[in-house]
Amino acid sequence: MKKLFLLYIFVSSLMLSGCINSNKEVLQVLTPFEGDTTEIEMINEQIKHLNIVLETNFLIGEDEFVTLQESEELWSEINKRALKSIDTKNYDLLIGFPTPYLDNLIQEDKLRNITKEILKELDNENFHKPVLDVIKKAGNGEIYFTSPSFNSMLFAINQEHLKAAGVDLPLQPLNWDTVEQMAKQISKKTDFNPISIGPGSADGLFMDFELVTAPMNIPIKDSINSTELYEEQEWADELNRIIDLVQLNKNDYRDESFFNGELSMKIMYPHELNILHRKGNIDQLGFPVKTDLNITILPPPSFKGHDLDIYIHTNNIALTSNTLNTITSLKVLKYLISKEYAIKAISEEKAFFRGNFPSYYDKDTLTLYKTKFPKLDNPKYLYYGEKGSYHPEVFTQEQYVRFHEVNRNIFPLMVNREMNIEQGVKEINIIYKEREGKK
Repeated sequence: MKKLFLLYIFVSSLMLSGCINSNKEVLQVLTPFEGDTTEIEMINEQIKHLNIVLETNFLIGEDEFVTLQESEELWSEINKRALKSIDTKNYDLLIGFPTPYLDNLIQEDKLRNITKEILKELDNENFHKPVLDVIKKAGNGEIYFTSPSFNSMLFAINQEHLKAAGVDLPLQPLNWDTVEQMAKQISKKTDFNPISIGPGSADGLFMDFELVTAPMNIPIKDSINSTELYEEQEWADELNRIIDLVQLNKNDYRDESFFNGELSMKIMYPHELNILHRKGNIDQLGFPVKTDLNITILPPPSFKGHDLDIYIHTNNIALTSNTLNTITSLKVLKYLISKEYAIKAISEEKAFFRGNFPSYYDKDTLTLYKTKFPKLDNPKYLYYGEKGSYHPEVFTQEQYVRFHEVNRNIFPLMVNREMNIEQGVKEINIIYKEREGKK
């Protein structure tokens, strides 16, 4: 009797499950991490009117993530497991894989070429051009994935500080030469700290430098097997500039001091628009945020020869080459890059697909941003640029950890004038080669 009762419960649960999804198409989704399940649940909420349900499968669990990260095997394990998983099961969509992993899957012919099916939705004035640029670079001109949202940078300027320094308020996007001149004038004429290039402040400058210079699209080294770092002259030139700018600050500045009126200019990341507008848990930030700041927000400064190149981080979704549900999968992709989705993403106080800005935009979505962020005089600056930063992988995870260890030690010596730039770059190369076991 007990067995019959358990069998009844089992069959009933199957019938109930079938009823719940009887009118819905189910797509199998593969994500890198167990934590991505929450993201898929949010997407399911957004697409429920399509009568489609995404069923999540992940490569790496939360406990295993920590172990693999500590052993510096996480990157390679994601690549190996993704290839094996796609070969052994008919997954429909890949969601949440950073572009370098998709590069590998494209080369192994594991992703479906969707150029013909989706080009019309991407190659137009309503889709952010730098996002499309990254997508095409990864696919050698073809389209194998899309990005419903993206992250980028902005440049924030305290208007009162410029006025005190006798510097005209810029009304157009800037280049780094102009920013350098402005910073020197602020340093000379006021007691304010002129500039921060990222949240790392002085201690984490090496990481901020890597992100800020991404639009130059110059590899830090040539390939996985290379041990020569910062070979191109542009690296030394821009490192000189950034170190000079940081040295203009008069004391131990912090990036967040911009929000209490002590810092004149800063590279701003999208989530900081919420801080500037006092959205969210401001009292829990650990630093004061003034309400009366007069701020100008522009696109990030450009590098010589890269006027319309910007840093861009895409948040990707792709069809596998062996999906059995191409039409339904494309329906999901097309909705997530539509105006309807963009309006929902902007209107709700959450970042879908880990991105702060939807890739689709038009005059209506820009108007929503103007309402949401009044200090943003020109919302179109969120969608500035023509080309996006794209960097094929030239480090293994182990190499990247070594690279950061070396930079973390040497950058402060250059900032504190204990070592000049030429000596610093030379020392970075020497130590990196030693740690890689190559003299």
